[in-house]
Amino acid sequence: MDSFVSEDLASEPLCRIEWPEQPALRARKVVRRSNPNVTYKYPSIKLRRPVHCESKPEYFSAILHDVAPRVFTFGEQPATLRFRMNGQSRMHVPDLLVETAQGFVFKEVKSMADANDPFIRERTDYLASVLALQGYGCELLVEDEINLEPRISNAMYLQKYGRIPVTFIEEERFRRLIPTDDGMPWGEIIKAYGGVRGITNVCRLYIEGKVHIDIHNAWDSQTLITMKTR
Repeated sequence: MDSFVSEDLASEPLCRIEWPEQPALRARKVVRRSNPNVTYKYPSIKLRRPVHCESKPEYFSAILHDVAPRVFTFGEQPATLRFRMNGQSRMHVPDLLVETAQGFVFKEVKSMADANDPFIRERTDYLASVLALQGYGCELLVEDEINLEPRISNAMYLQKYGRIPVTFIEEERFRRLIPTDDGMPWGEIIKAYGGVRGITNVCRLYIEGKVHIDIHNAWDSQTLITMKTR
């Protein structure tokens, strides 16, 4: 969301970040009964609460961040950004705020057509430059890249089956089961665990960054699972 604001921000920082007032989780409400558009809501593994999304691309993007091992946490509709661009006062609510080891990044999800819009490009570049002064990044996520298969289907699978925590004893058993250097095919892991527990353990340990699976290729019983070194 982006709009003009009437207040004068000349004496303010180049970009002012306004966080939601507690106990609100979002800068604006997304899911409401009166909303004529299709919205999405799902239970997040990382956040341990429902995530609300305005569109399917935003929903897929949230899922990808939810299962990504490098992502510590994230939030949707995280803040209102008030800034001046080309002499005009504006406000914008990014779709996501994501935390990784590299820091915090505001992210905006757009279709390819919107991503190529000159205003959207200019706004993203401008916000990236002024937010960097406050220690934040700013990125544009394009729908066509978010929807890539088989990655998005694999992410949905991880999100579905990675909900059950793995106990310390189960994790140690897992480490002893899988050869350190060569890894083990997924089918053999499932056979060793006798069924679904092998699936849930692999998915949860991937999300926690303790095993590696190639999320960009289709998975089958021969997909190799490797342990990450501590």
